[in-house]
Amino acid sequence: MLVGCLVRIINTAPEFGMLVYLPRIFSDDVGFGEDKWLQLLAIIYGTNIFFNLIFGVLSDRIGWRTTIAGFGALGCAISVTTLYFVPTWLGPDYYWVAVLAGMFYGATLAGFVPISALIPSMAPENKGGSMALLNLGAGGAAFVGPAIASLFLPLVGAGGVTLIFLALYLVALVLTLLLKLPEERDGEPPAPSTADDGRKPRTDTASSASSPATSA
Repeated sequence: MLVGCLVRIINTAPEFGMLVYLPRIFSDDVGFGEDKWLQLLAIIYGTNIFFNLIFGVLSDRIGWRTTIAGFGALGCAISVTTLYFVPTWLGPDYYWVAVLAGMFYGATLAGFVPISALIPSMAPENKGGSMALLNLGAGGAAFVGPAIASLFLPLVGAGGVTLIFLALYLVALVLTLLLKLPEERDGEPPAPSTADDGRKPRTDTASSASSPATSA
């Protein structure tokens, strides 16, 4: 459960951290201006909301852990670097490319949605405590992301901080593979309807799509 809390922190820590320096860089250095930066931000979050629904449904088919590791952690590792480096390289004449990069990041950020279902299922006897850790991770991300940005921005610049966020998402990928349901930890064979990647059997009609979205 502690590992799950760490994954939840990494989920949105780069998101909050990039809000420390991306507004100035995209508005001033790249040359988009404040209006286009705000439009881009709205597009990122709008895409994220839409893909929250998609990954909620998809994760019930391919598995919670697979979705988090593949689409969430690995996807964000790629998209967070794309979101920063591609627009800064291409300049203000390629705003549409920045929009695509922002949509890519918003979509992959939603890949962490199933963690709201996975963590409580890891401790069915203590769902209250698991939900508390999940909320701790969400709150911790709002502190960790800006803290990393403010600490390392003077040392390595915006590009270096973005690479740190890339590394964090790769760490989350490894940590996600350690998340096990009780029957997996105990070595019990999974039920016929249980996926082998961190998804519980369907014992009711609720799916992870109804869980609280893990991204902002």
